[in-house]
Amino acid sequence: MFFVKYEETFKSGDKNLRGRMYVLEKQPDNSTRVVENITEVINPDELYLVVMRKGKIESHKKATLIPKEGYNHFDWRNFTDKDGEKAHERSLGGKVTKITYKK
Repeated sequence: MFFVKYEETFKSGDKNLRGRMYVLEKQPDNSTRVVENITEVINPDELYLVVMRKGKIESHKKATLIPKEGYNHFDWRNFTDKDGEKAHERSLGGKVTKITYKK
């Protein structure tokens, strides 16, 4: 699960979301890499949720692996559908409003 800084222009159903969504990790040489699995993340401070259309980034939001107040959780899963094809499900969820740590 990732956490994304939510903005009104990034809501489900918004025309900006009609492209493909990816989680990208910025690399030390400033290139980017698509994250397919959370265990692949090397630098969690350099994660972005992006919407791409026709090979171009239309929208991007800062993401993190650590819950932060004001961020929404974002979850995805990769699976094989009933026809044997690779498929993905993505979900932008509720906002983190308060974090309470047990002492």
